[in-house]
Amino acid sequence: MTDNAIRRVGVVGAGRMGTGIAQACMLSGLPTVLVDRDPPTADRAQRTLRDALDRAVERGRLNAAERDRALAGLTVGRLDALADSDLIIEAIPEDFEAKAALLRDLAATVPTARLATNTRTLSVTALGQAIGRTDLAGLHFVPPVPRTRVVEVVCAAPAWAPLNEFAMRLGKVALRVADSPGFLVDRCSQPLFLEAGRMRAEGLADVDALDGCLATALGAPLGPFAQIDLTGTNVAAEHAERLWQALGQPARFAPDPKVAELAASGKLGWQSGSGFYDHPRPTPETPEAVNEVGPFMELLAQVCPVATTDGRTAAERAGSNGLALLDIAPAPFMERPCLAFTTAGLDAATRHELHKTARHEGIALVEVSDSPGLIALRAASVLVNEAGFAAAEGVGDLETIDRALQLGLSWTIGPKRLSERFAPAIRQTLQKLEARDGRGIYLPAPETS
Repeated sequence: MTDNAIRRVGVVGAGRMGTGIAQACMLSGLPTVLVDRDPPTADRAQRTLRDALDRAVERGRLNAAERDRALAGLTVGRLDALADSDLIIEAIPEDFEAKAALLRDLAATVPTARLATNTRTLSVTALGQAIGRTDLAGLHFVPPVPRTRVVEVVCAAPAWAPLNEFAMRLGKVALRVADSPGFLVDRCSQPLFLEAGRMRAEGLADVDALDGCLATALGAPLGPFAQIDLTGTNVAAEHAERLWQALGQPARFAPDPKVAELAASGKLGWQSGSGFYDHPRPTPETPEAVNEVGPFMELLAQVCPVATTDGRTAAERAGSNGLALLDIAPAPFMERPCLAFTTAGLDAATRHELHKTARHEGIALVEVSDSPGLIALRAASVLVNEAGFAAAEGVGDLETIDRALQLGLSWTIGPKRLSERFAPAIRQTLQKLEARDGRGIYLPAPETS
């Protein structure tokens, strides 16, 4: 442990994010002070933390002694309670002036403490300049904080060792990234959410089918619309708008109006009982069997000619006997896999047989219109492309981006591996989508060495 190790932590802002950071610190055994200028909010956060740890005991994730130790290490108080903190993390809403004012107060109240901001889209450097603290660090925790395994760090070289040790103490992997809006997790995942919204708006598939296909492709626990409902449509809409503005309003980051529409109508997702879905949702039955895509393709080939999408349409590739064109399946199949497909020159009876064969193997086929990249390849293409933009701008290399997305979002596969496996198909998909769309959304990222 370094001489300037972090042994006591303060968290300012008792909303969902601040409460999650405090919980992670408490569970690591670090004495933690949680502060909010609104006393009812602070009291509510304390009850939330107690309830969360009680549920963890009920589910066998903690024992009673561990819960009691964590709660004993928590203090809910005012700014003066932060006096002995080695690290103070600001976690209030994304407003530059409000954050700067708070950080100035913290710098004056506890001048010896290391200061950090949990911003998602604001410049850490600009905030540091505004408060006269060039040593201000950025610590971006990914929600839900107690469960996710990554924290993105913006800091000067001398601060890296203690902040890395702090992250390890919390059971997380610290990734040092450049000071750029969205850092890596938000910056590189947002285009996937936006592309899912475009596919929904086009009528390519419904929300449930898109979620199923994209969760299958990435080996993800949730598809994008289910994730938005979990986060809250209001939170997702505000973040999408801020990120788009912070990046200079590029067409590829234009927010999905449907998310804002749901938020404005009070359909916030899980917290209100409805969003893209009605909640709680029934759990679908687990299929009888799950096979890898290779043997599955061989089975389908007994029904009709089959191929995997490469960005061209089925009509462009079909021979005289027709063609079933299947989406890419880069991640190992998990429970209830969904795979998009389209056809050219095949009759209804043959398509019915394809569905029947897939169901027998525990795989749901989602039939979509004949368009470039179908669902998974199309989404993978924008994901890989944005990783290319981030790498070219020096935010992080492709290896770090893969780790950020896999650890932060629990994906099985990231853009580096997708690029290695499907680079020609991704290039072709982007070209065809841009030729069709023409707004610059699919323009390729600069190539990096």
